[in-house]
Amino acid sequence: MLVLVIFVIFLAGILAALASARAVQLVRTTRQHRESIVLRQMADSARAWLKTRPDWREAVPTVLDATSLVPDGASGSIRISAQETDPDVVVVEARLTSGHREQRLTTSFKSP
Repeated sequence: MLVLVIFVIFLAGILAALASARAVQLVRTTRQHRESIVLRQMADSARAWLKTRPDWREAVPTVLDATSLVPDGASGSIRISAQETDPDVVVVEARLTSGHREQRLTTSFKSP
């Protein structure tokens, strides 16, 4: 009987360890997905900002503050520049800093 009780406790411990590992993995995946959405929104905002400029070439290179786009406790910036090899291509680099982590998204597109 004692062996059966010890075996059940052992199985319960393994189940608890597996459940906590899965929960940690889910939290990390959710955080990365949320950060990628915020970075994509930052890049889209840069593109919309460029479309409002009569001559976008006069506005670049520039760095925009993205504090209003990022979640609380984080900071962000958007760097907009023209590509060196093709001046009609705009390069947008979005940076999201949260705690000790920094995520970055770099995208390029034809001039607006």
